[in-house]
Amino acid sequence: MLSTIESIYCVLQFLGVYKSHSVLFPVTGSYNNPNVTAIFLALTTPFFLYFFKKKHKWLISISFLILLIALFLLKCRAALIGTILSAIVFYGLEYNMISWIKKNRDKPTVKALFILSFLIIIPFSSYLYNSKKASADGRKFIWKVSGIMALEKPLMGYGYGYFEKEYNLYQADYIKNGKANQEELKNAGPVIMPHNELLNNLVEGGSIGFLLAGLFFGSLLFAVKSRAKTEVEKSDDVESKNSYFNISYAGIVAFIGVSMVNSTIQIIPIMTLLIIYAAIICSMLKPLHLPLFLNIEVNGIVLSILFKTVVVFLSCYLLWIVSGIAIADRENKKASILQKEKYSNEALQIITGLKNNLAEDRNYWKNLGMIYINTKNYQQGVKCFMTAKKWSSLPDLYIGSGICYEELQQYPKAIAEYKQLVLFLPSKFSYRFRLMKTYLKNKDTLNTVITAKEILSLEPKIPSAKVEKYKKIAWNLLKKIESEKSRQKISH
Repeated sequence: MLSTIESIYCVLQFLGVYKSHSVLFPVTGSYNNPNVTAIFLALTTPFFLYFFKKKHKWLISISFLILLIALFLLKCRAALIGTILSAIVFYGLEYNMISWIKKNRDKPTVKALFILSFLIIIPFSSYLYNSKKASADGRKFIWKVSGIMALEKPLMGYGYGYFEKEYNLYQADYIKNGKANQEELKNAGPVIMPHNELLNNLVEGGSIGFLLAGLFFGSLLFAVKSRAKTEVEKSDDVESKNSYFNISYAGIVAFIGVSMVNSTIQIIPIMTLLIIYAAIICSMLKPLHLPLFLNIEVNGIVLSILFKTVVVFLSCYLLWIVSGIAIADRENKKASILQKEKYSNEALQIITGLKNNLAEDRNYWKNLGMIYINTKNYQQGVKCFMTAKKWSSLPDLYIGSGICYEELQQYPKAIAEYKQLVLFLPSKFSYRFRLMKTYLKNKDTLNTVITAKEILSLEPKIPSAKVEKYKKIAWNLLKKIESEKSRQKISH
């Protein structure tokens, strides 16, 4: 039902009834990222496939058709992979295809099936790659750099939650040292996640984190063997119970497949589905018999009540902490909207009381820094952006600190911030333009000329009026500098 409502919402966004939650994509669903919505819809596919066997098939068919339309509108390749994996695994388990293939592996029908599969898979994979080639090449570059990073800290990694900060700084150094080729420079840009959960765990948690993630995924995948060994109770709903397992297992396989090409675990709607699927699978397997020394039972009413009381108390305490952070985060968003609309005093009143809950949140410090820029308190603004950089290395923090240094006329420091921006995203014209202007303010003619020439020689990914404006200003500036040099020579 949730999936159908979300799908209808996507279609209505496309028709213009509702606005998209992102300026970059016409259809996003109720989330601000279309990939999240698309993957969520893809992972609900096994439910629809199951209900095709039940009553009201026409209603389910219409709902599923709307879902497929929504997936097409959302344009997420990972979701397409998840949908196909869901269907293959679900029907493979429902009709026991593995046993049928084993029994008939020498027959021409099975061989023809394998050949046909390859004939479909190869062009389909090529289509997925070429449909968004720049994006695919960008991810290949992310995986390459992430792999190099992981080799430098193979045991413990860089720490959980620090991928974004450490990766962007590492990629900037990689580019600075001339290791990136021209194709990689085109595809380089700020990264939040590596779009591969195993690689993410390898970078953040080292080989230990990688092993734990692999064991977690592996335990769910091998559940199909455990299920085969489990004696299913003979009752009227055996078939339904098997189907519930098949739904969940198809969802798990789809989740893992998507996790290899996109981010999943950190995204709440998608991770919630994994938890539901994993819970259903675990409930249908034989309980694990622990060794005697680990098999601790809580005996007695007093101990049982005490144990439950502690669990309830800890749960309430954690809920209280998380609720406080969630409320503060919502207030922080309000302050952000107000500062963007130049209601800086009102934003400052809201944000000053949020520090206790958001002291380690980069968005809190960024918003506070932007408020200080609006109120021309640049010294405090710099401190806020520098604090945010303890946990993040996204470009907006460097833009903020660069603006503050410019206003304080500390041009060498502003130049350092803008040079880092150019390394984060070499193809971005506005970053080089900021750098060129600051070199000019610092009266560094040589580097002003070099940066202006870089702007003129840089090829845009997508031609636009802004790019032409930057190139025109750079051209005029070069002409002006050359003219001044000529006049100085004549006067001498």
